Amino acid sequence: ELARRIDYSAAIVKFLNNLGSQAERRGDYVEAEKYFEEALVVERDRGYDLRVCFVLGNLGALKTRTGNFDEAMSCFEEADQLARKLENYSLLSNTLMNWGALMISLGDLVQAEKYLLEGLEIARKIEILDNAAFIMANLGFVYAKLGDYNQAAAQIRQSLDASYKMEHR
Repeated sequence: ELARRIDYSAAIVKFLNNLGSQAERRGDYVEAEKYFEEALVVERDRGYDLRVCFVLGNLGALKTRTGNFDEAMSCFEEADQLARKLENYSLLSNTLMNWGALMISLGDLVQAEKYLLEGLEIARKIEILDNAAFIMANLGFVYAKLGDYNQAAAQIRQSLDASYKMEHR
């Protein structure tokens, strides 16, 4: 509330994102959506595309989780365009990871693999181990569903190795 009174938009957005994430972890998706949507409005008003992209990722992931696939797709399309325009490869890797998760939810494993491989390539190039580990785990799931169990096992092993490296940094 203090942040609103002094019009400190960055603090508001951080607060709204945190509230949205907490609500999502509790399973209160309606409340989470409300906070993410409000954060998106503030960031759009500020004209801060980097943060718009970040919030769209949170909102799109929530929409995927709740089965609102068309809305998730809209969030990821805009986030993808912004991340590429900004040449922010961290956000692009996140967006591609989210695209992959959405495609898995839709049962389009070929598209999921495409997005995940592109996101993994970027994550490795800029050394974002947590993204790489998560993407490899999702790729393991995709390959298992496609019947390529050797590739699935290889991806899962690599995911575990990356996770282990993160813990011991």
